[in-house]
Amino acid sequence: LRNQINNDGEMIYLWPYIQEIMNNSFFKRKISENFNQKDLKILEENDYFLIEEKTTKEFQEKIKNKLSINEHNSQKGEIKGSKETILFEGISSEDISKYKNIGNQIKCAFAFSAGGLSTRTNGLFNPAFKFYIPDLKKECSFLELKFIAAEKSFAEKIIIMNSFKTKKMVNDLLKENNYFNYSKENICMLNQSVQIRLNPNTGEFLKTKDNELILNPPGHGDFIRYLILSNTLAELKRQGIEYIFYSHLNNPAAIATSELKGYFAEEIKKAKELKKDVPVLMVLLAENRGEKGGLFVSVKENKQRFQILESLGFPKEIIEFMNSADKNQLKDRFPYFNTGIFLLSIQELLNIMNLPEDYDKKLSHLEIIEKINSLDLKVFIDTKEEIFPNQSLIGLQLERYLGDYTRIWPWFPVVIDRNKYFVPIKTIEQIDASSEYGKRSLNELSNALEYSI
Repeated sequence: LRNQINNDGEMIYLWPYIQEIMNNSFFKRKISENFNQKDLKILEENDYFLIEEKTTKEFQEKIKNKLSINEHNSQKGEIKGSKETILFEGISSEDISKYKNIGNQIKCAFAFSAGGLSTRTNGLFNPAFKFYIPDLKKECSFLELKFIAAEKSFAEKIIIMNSFKTKKMVNDLLKENNYFNYSKENICMLNQSVQIRLNPNTGEFLKTKDNELILNPPGHGDFIRYLILSNTLAELKRQGIEYIFYSHLNNPAAIATSELKGYFAEEIKKAKELKKDVPVLMVLLAENRGEKGGLFVSVKENKQRFQILESLGFPKEIIEFMNSADKNQLKDRFPYFNTGIFLLSIQELLNIMNLPEDYDKKLSHLEIIEKINSLDLKVFIDTKEEIFPNQSLIGLQLERYLGDYTRIWPWFPVVIDRNKYFVPIKTIEQIDASSEYGKRSLNELSNALEYSI
């Protein structure tokens, strides 16, 4: 087969794939790792051996050598909360009108990850979960609410990142609901890979008593990786789409308004005129009301930079402060936190990744993987407990976070009115209309939906 390919110029590009298959045969994996057929099928269907296996092996070795998880995760340098940002609500009405006019001309895709909800609610929240929306006078699923938001954003495309846990559910929901009256051709699916949870003491694969692996998606940081790997980025560029608006599934109020798109466009234009680093991302921040998640900070290592710092990256001193501080103290020290909403420039992403516009036609899949792996994106280690009827297992989960792109790429932050753009549903208590807390929470959501829907 190799000789035939070497003598046939049209088939020579297949050789790297054949080498990959020969080096990673199913038989060798089955013998060496003792995977059962169910796990092996999930790993192979989700490109684990091509995309994630190298990362797993790297951290297995580090854990065997007694890696300090806190030291690995912790951000180095002097870290402070920062107010160095733009308050979007403080922009003049004349400028807002200008940004709206610019934004109305911009083609934008609407994106979200169809996961990340089940941990807080013991598996209850998922894309199909429905709850009553007072403003709409009906029950809606998380997935339907995102499609409503996409429509109000005048999105040219909808991009959904699925994990192996949500892929079938989302596809079934879309078919059952006639794609929520959206064109099927304008819905793009990104299917991220999978990671294997590790034993915290030995680094070996964590397994149940039935010899099954504990598997998990590798975090929402995969969104940009799989936007590129799936070739969706190249296709969007060909269709004239300039930006991608991203938010999490549990935030129904996130809308890509014309003024936000226009403001991003003007900041990119300004950076080019001043010959400054051109931003790849515009990240939306909100007033901190005592949140302990991703924070907007300044970091001083070799030089000062601004970034989103996820909670797993907090050094010991900040963790101790978080555990003892009240909400006002948290707000004073860290005024703004990450909403998980951002705008991404397709052209600037291609530029910073050094990818040609038609990279899907000029580079092999393995070459694209090499580009992705060259990113200096941090892999965080999170300790997770998995509870089964007959046992409880604690393991180490490997994840990448979207906020970490602000550490390695040019970007800028904008503070938005959280009552308009950011009303996340994190607990079942928030949508329980029988309690006072639930009534207040649903009222906040209704107010936000009135603005956006």
